[in-house]
Amino acid sequence: MRTQSIDTNSKVEEIQVKLLHNMKSSLRFKKTLEMSSWILWLGKKAISKAHPGWDQKQKDLFFVETHYGNSLAQKLRNYLEKKHL
Repeated sequence: MRTQSIDTNSKVEEIQVKLLHNMKSSLRFKKTLEMSSWILWLGKKAISKAHPGWDQKQKDLFFVETHYGNSLAQKLRNYLEKKHL
């Protein structure tokens, strides 16, 4: 097996891959969703910590701009302004 991670021991990585391979697909999907939610939460927590004076809308727009780009963030700003949100 070719090593996928430079910071994980190859034996440990082999065990991790076997565990994932042996999991039911529904459990793998559940773990993926949990990890994705955790990563989103960490990102939003970091923004809140870095910008404690911002309201939730500012934090959310910054999140979108950081992760999805200025173009999408601007479209979202325009949409929210039209909807008065």
